Amino acid sequence: QPAVEPVPVTLHVYDVGTSRGTTMLNRLLKPMGTGAFHCGVEIYGWEWSFSDMEGEDFNTTGVFSCKPRHCDGHTYSQSIAMGKTSMSEVETMRLMAMMEKAWPVAAYDLLKHNCCHFGDELCKRLGVGAVPEWILSLAGMGAAMTSADVTDVTCCKMMVVDSLCCRPDNPGTSREELIESIPAISDRTGEVNFHELEGLAER
Repeated sequence: QPAVEPVPVTLHVYDVGTSRGTTMLNRLLKPMGTGAFHCGVEIYGWEWSFSDMEGEDFNTTGVFSCKPRHCDGHTYSQSIAMGKTSMSEVETMRLMAMMEKAWPVAAYDLLKHNCCHFGDELCKRLGVGAVPEWILSLAGMGAAMTSADVTDVTCCKMMVVDSLCCRPDNPGTSREELIESIPAISDRTGEVNFHELEGLAER
């Protein structure tokens, strides 16, 4: 059997949701090595990710694919070249079939087992190494706070309008969804002050 020509593996990073507030927030947080991100891994022309897909049976897979850089419900930010894999397309499809079984909807956890963790494992299995630390840093920080029994975890959560967290289908209805691990810069009322964020992002 002839050797397989190595093919590129690309990590696509999105700002979580479609709110301009999240994009501004990530501009502020990324220099500090953190942020609120969704990610997917592109290999052989498909982008793969993981979700707690609404309405699905808990026993079904949370793994889904989409057109690269076009994951519904999120704002594309950047792509990171992870290197090349020598895994063939057939082998890659077998790997994805295995991961579909290993990553059911029921296993989804907002802080400890989300799309970023899925992307990290997939990249490692493809032989291109771990995703950048800043992709996972926010989820790790929130999980550590939860494990330490910190009662106020507002800084790790936020409500966003018109977005569906990591879900491949967006019905387009206006609704609030709890989305993946978003830090909130709040005013004294506990609400996110987007005017303040916008001013800081423009500095």
